[in-house]
Amino acid sequence: MKRLLIIITGLLIIATVCIVGCTSQEETTPAPVSTLAPVTMTVQAVWNNDDLHATGTTSLPDGEVVIVEVYDSYVSRNIPDEPIKMGDGTTITYTNDGIYHTREAIVSNGKYETTFVNIGVDILTGDSLRIRTLYQESISNEVHAVK
Repeated sequence: MKRLLIIITGLLIIATVCIVGCTSQEETTPAPVSTLAPVTMTVQAVWNNDDLHATGTTSLPDGEVVIVEVYDSYVSRNIPDEPIKMGDGTTITYTNDGIYHTREAIVSNGKYETTFVNIGVDILTGDSLRIRTLYQESISNEVHAVK
């Protein structure tokens, strides 16, 4: 009888410890992360000979990557199936709407910058050229960079 009482007491202690352990885990579960504030971005573009230098400001933290996009409304007769990765780090995409040159830029101290080297040589309808910055669902102001 004494032995049965010790076993039941032991089981009750184990059950109590398990219940307390499960309850404390539920209490320490972190709250879901709230959605981030809207992203703000600006972009400016300056020509230096045939190079287009883009700079901008953003509310994004350091190390985030933004996509700087240059668009020209020229439509090629031959549209490749895939975007073309260029040796200078840009990607060129030909579409039915025009040509898109994109390049990544890393945010540092609330700013980013990149240069599209010799892009002025390739521009076929310069008055339609525009530049903007993309980050997930956010888009910066759009600048028409007429050469």
